[in-house]
Amino acid sequence: MTLACLAAEAEHAGDRLARQGFALIDGSTTDLRQAVAAFDALHADAEGGLRIAPDHPLVMALLEQPSVRALVTEAVGPGARPAQAIAFDRQKPLPVLWHQCGPQPANAVSGTAARRGLTLLWHLDLIGPADGALRVLPGSHTKGNLSAAEIKQTAAAAPAVELPVSAGTVLALRPLLVCGAR
Repeated sequence: MTLACLAAEAEHAGDRLARQGFALIDGSTTDLRQAVAAFDALHADAEGGLRIAPDHPLVMALLEQPSVRALVTEAVGPGARPAQAIAFDRQKPLPVLWHQCGPQPANAVSGTAARRGLTLLWHLDLIGPADGALRVLPGSHTKGNLSAAEIKQTAAAAPAVELPVSAGTVLALRPLLVCGAR
């Protein structure tokens, strides 16, 4: 998706996030070369990702971008703060089974708080279908906690949307959205 399209998408990102459970926005208003260098310095090639401090300069560079800050404020609230940060290097596409993204609420009280959360994936390079682009099941975040069998049934019944992205794209995901990759 080109950055011009992402600018148009940003106007409706909050609505799309609420309705479909995901939104794409432009995260390239910072120096991407500098972001890539900061990422490379992390040696984020550990399987499963590398945990980094939520106040790491790379996380702050993402959150300081106006389109990202606007969406986070609209979706979570003005006092939103990062809870955790993980750096992934997806040089080799690996299949990811269908699962629910984000924190899994353990009970009704934490479930309400968890559904207000937001996962941000900041892509610093192009991720196309051949690279294992993320696939999502729009609207699946509204179904609540699903068992493995229910996730499989939902994936079989609903059309998946593949989300190839250009460098600088931020993918926002609501907790409990069913997602995977080929």
